[in-house]
Amino acid sequence: MKTEEKMMTAIAAFVTRFYKWIPFVALLLFILSIISAGNIETKTEIKDLMSEKDPMIASYIEVDSVFAGGASIMITIEGNDKIRMGQCAEDFVAALQANPEIMKEIKAINLKIDRQFIDDWGLMLSEAEDIAKTAETFAQLNLLPFINALNNSFEETYTGEEAEEELETNKQENEAVAMLSQLETFFTLLREYLENPEALPVEDQGKILAETFLYGEPYQFNHDNSMLLFTMTPTLSAVEVEKIVELMKPIKAIQADMNAKYPDLHVSYTGEIPMQGDENDALGFDMMVPSLVALVLILLLFIFSFSQLRSILFILLVLIMGIVFNYGFVGITIEEINMLTSIMAVLLIGLGVDYGIQIVANFTTYREDGHEPKEALRLTYLKAGMGTLLAALTTALAFFVISATGVKAFEQFGIIMGTGIINCFLAMFFILPAILLWWGKKDLSKSHLPNINYQFLATLGKFSYRHRTATIISGIVVTIGLFAAVFLNEMEYDMMQLEPQQMPSIIQYNKVMEKFEMTPFASMVIANSIAEARELTDQLEKTPLVADIQSVADFFPPAEEQTARLAAIAEIRNMPQRYQTLNYSAGDAEAFAYEIQRTEWNVIEMGDLSVAGLGENNKIVKKRNAMIREIFGAEVGKPGREVFQQLIKLIESDPSLYAARLNRLDYHFARAMDAIVTRMSQTDRPMKNADLPEHIRKSMFDETGTRNLIMIYPDDGVLDDIDRVRHFNDSVARVSPRITGTTQILTAWMEEVINASEKAGIYIFAAVIFFLILNFRNIKYVIFATTPLVIGLIWMAGVYPLLGQKLNLVNIAVIPLVIGMGIDFGIHIAHRFKVEHNIETVYRYTGKGVFLSALTTMIGFGSLGLIGKFGSVNSMGRILFIGILTCLLTAMIILPALLSFNKKKHAEPKYGRSHS
Repeated sequence: MKTEEKMMTAIAAFVTRFYKWIPFVALLLFILSIISAGNIETKTEIKDLMSEKDPMIASYIEVDSVFAGGASIMITIEGNDKIRMGQCAEDFVAALQANPEIMKEIKAINLKIDRQFIDDWGLMLSEAEDIAKTAETFAQLNLLPFINALNNSFEETYTGEEAEEELETNKQENEAVAMLSQLETFFTLLREYLENPEALPVEDQGKILAETFLYGEPYQFNHDNSMLLFTMTPTLSAVEVEKIVELMKPIKAIQADMNAKYPDLHVSYTGEIPMQGDENDALGFDMMVPSLVALVLILLLFIFSFSQLRSILFILLVLIMGIVFNYGFVGITIEEINMLTSIMAVLLIGLGVDYGIQIVANFTTYREDGHEPKEALRLTYLKAGMGTLLAALTTALAFFVISATGVKAFEQFGIIMGTGIINCFLAMFFILPAILLWWGKKDLSKSHLPNINYQFLATLGKFSYRHRTATIISGIVVTIGLFAAVFLNEMEYDMMQLEPQQMPSIIQYNKVMEKFEMTPFASMVIANSIAEARELTDQLEKTPLVADIQSVADFFPPAEEQTARLAAIAEIRNMPQRYQTLNYSAGDAEAFAYEIQRTEWNVIEMGDLSVAGLGENNKIVKKRNAMIREIFGAEVGKPGREVFQQLIKLIESDPSLYAARLNRLDYHFARAMDAIVTRMSQTDRPMKNADLPEHIRKSMFDETGTRNLIMIYPDDGVLDDIDRVRHFNDSVARVSPRITGTTQILTAWMEEVINASEKAGIYIFAAVIFFLILNFRNIKYVIFATTPLVIGLIWMAGVYPLLGQKLNLVNIAVIPLVIGMGIDFGIHIAHRFKVEHNIETVYRYTGKGVFLSALTTMIGFGSLGLIGKFGSVNSMGRILFIGILTCLLTAMIILPALLSFNKKKHAEPKYGRSHS
């Protein structure tokens, strides 16, 4: 007797002897595994898939420990009415502050500018040279001379023949857009006053205009004022999932209340913290719902495939036990699962059930042939046991090889899935046969369940076996065609496409990128001093693809610059009277209209000049087009709000009338301006940390007040293209190799995945071949077992792009798994043929098991591909579904033709009792 026959006979004898004890031992292990599984923690961030020894990950962890990851919650309010949007934002913040459960987790709320801070330190935020120009503008604060001086300053700085500044850095771009927003609001309010001077007391009108000009827009609007954005800095980081979920519940409730209160607006959220909360909900769905759907579909398949309903229930029961055993193993060892291993249950449903199918398919077929239960079990072990064992070991081996690629994500995935395969196999190999012997002795002839006749598999096998030339030629033609299609595959580098696209946080993420032209995901670096922050910020402002920078360097210039600024502020403080009483004539009104026209010309030219340093579609151009109209040289495109022309036409329609109205307003405006300028010019010392608004101080400095966080926001669309991602990462890395964040982590993860996938594919294939050589000890059978896999992989890679699918950084990582899973079909059939040497017998017994195993695996992956919320998860499901399908087709169609080269003349016995 051969060694493998002795082994299988011994296992059959063991199970037959202790079949009543085995289920009780299994039940005890099941209970202990459930308890152990309670220790498992779920982690869904890309950084959790990478080694903490990576310098970039280490830097990220440092930011996380000192500044709670630099993560934020962004609240967005969309609408057409700026006043209503501002009111909604105020109400939202009031509701937040009224909830102590929320506020204990919120470090700071950045809703709008702090006017007291601007009064105290506003002038100190400008460079000394700019303060000197401001002094010239402030020399005469009455409306007409003020607008005239403003235009002079505009031309001197930006648009005149001797302009001093070129618009070429992201800081200059953002400052210019902020200034244009001030002008837009100022001239819009001025027009509204002139149209309806009685709407508010004239004193209030003058004060509002003065505050608008000197303080700027209080809220953060995008260029066309269709979205208001404010942020919250939490005390927790993006890895504290349970706290995030609890924090987001009341925030979402407030969001719903605001949407009900302001039906003309749309209130939503985004940012790393809300995304993590939404991801947790979606991940819970992907861990549960596809698994349940797969179980139901597999149950239906089994009902129409096996003679006894109880056999079906036994398979599913033991499958659940095997999966729970593995969760128990994870709970006492690794104690966590990541984004890849979160789909463990679905994968094990599709893979683990295969071994049960082989046991039940063979056992029930032998019972149908008239064998007694114990004899049927012995024959099952003898004829199919070793093939099932080999299939399980090769699949487990494939997963364990993946864990040895040196990538943290693959290490956990490989170990958990490898042990999962072993747990499911052991459950199906020992527990299921014991249950079949104890409770599965029913006479199959009494079954009334409808049953699918899988005789077509034997017929297909015989056809290919007998018509090998036609089969092989057809296979070669199809393979050549699909091999050509392999080169049509494309990579999807936008990791946001791998998120659940229906999540509110993802929807708003895309809108924020569109509206504010920056991604909400910031890169970060910790500066150990204010001096270091200045140095880093100066370099980052000149770095391409950087949309915005938040740094304490904006508040604390070098000592010599602060001295110069204080001297310039003193000049403003010591100015003589800055306004007087003016009487506007119709001519003055026309002169005023000309100055407004001059302002429009300057804004138009500013947009044109910005193209040279910032590109054609920069924020200044977009803001100008929204304020005025689209301008293409001498041509006019899409209309804008015509902020200036509306005001000019209004004044020119009746200069005398509007001169009188300007008269009423002018004094109150000038006096309010003078009062604010007087307050702002009282600054007589350098700024300290304690002078910063609380929300800025808490979010940008650590507890010592020395180390500070610099946030670097990439341009919108950086994550859409790998070349732009690399360009951005290389650019900021030249400033500091310590800069970390989403784009840096994604790039590193991509490189790890691609390198590891290549290695994993080679290692797995080599390990499987070596393992098969050891077991078959016949190179011909090794070729028989592996050829369907090789052809199936080519078919898979060719079919995938033809279906309009793209490869990505997650699904490319699981392609090596097809090797470990797809090889099973060839192993089962080749091993059974080596035993039987009869193609009809092989496909009647083992063929049915292989076919059902493949279908159940495809159902498991298909459920992920069809209903998984994560783009990453359903893309994995789709590619694995296609891979298993193509490997099944090659095993069912191509392999019989290959096996015909090893047929024996005497080996065509009929199936039945002769197989004992």
